[in-house]
Formats: sequence, structure tokens, C-alpha cells
Amino acid sequence: MEEKIISIISNHCPNVQSINMYSDLFYDLGISSLKMISLITDIEKELEITVDFREFHDVHTVNDLILYCKGLHK
Repeated sequence: MEEKIISIISNHCPNVQSINMYSDLFYDLGISSLKMISLITDIEKELEITVDFREFHDVHTVNDLILYCKGLHK
């Protein structure tokens, strides 16, 4: 799952040289709120999950995103 999510993030951040578990989605990777919606849509399709954006306010890093998605993936 981690590899899939990092791959999806990479597709949305083609100018970023390095993505690691501690990369901040907004500051390090430059993901805007509009890009975030597109990123989440792609993750939902790939992992067959549904993200509740109301619960998403504590997701800041790649690791946060992975842990959040793991919690939804059964």
C-alpha cells in the first residue's frame, strides 16, 4: 500500500526529487488544496476506499496519509 500511495503522490508532484515518509504534503511537496482533492480521488480509486474529508484535517505528512488510508482499507 505504501508504494501505491507514494507512486500516486509522485504522479501529482512530478517536479519533486525525493518523497519520503516524513515529507510534508503541503510544504515539502507543494500540494495545494485543489491538488489534494485530485490526489485523494486517485487514492480512493486505486485502493477502493472512501475518504471522509472531515476526518482528514490531521493528515500532513506522507506517513499520516498512509496510516489514514490503512485505517480505511479492510
